[in-house]
Amino acid sequence: MRKKNREQNQRDNQSEAIDIGLPDNHGDVGDVSGELPTVDISAASTPAEVTFPVATIKVPLGRIQPGGFVVRHVEAVLDKSQAVTLKRITSALRVRNDEQRNGRPIVSGADAVRWILEQADSNV
Repeated sequence: MRKKNREQNQRDNQSEAIDIGLPDNHGDVGDVSGELPTVDISAASTPAEVTFPVATIKVPLGRIQPGGFVVRHVEAVLDKSQAVTLKRITSALRVRNDEQRNGRPIVSGADAVRWILEQADSNV
């Protein structure tokens, strides 16, 4: 019974693949039919040698009442632009060997979102 549920969940969680391109001059996803630039991350190159563009954002942080209810699970469907941005963030964090506060590596979009929230929390 448990195996059947796991297989059903895997089928339910499969989603349509999205072609990932680099932004064109207008910030939209450009033509993804051409060859994308690559970065050599072999043993000869260290994460310190790989550089990425950095986005700086300001995020408002409201106040919550002590003991107030906080949501600990978030599920979202992203549009194409959001999905591309999340993939770019996740890939860069993975190549840089960034870790979450608990020491776990960044291996998924959910890990990247947790990392972003930790950064916002630590910069207050």
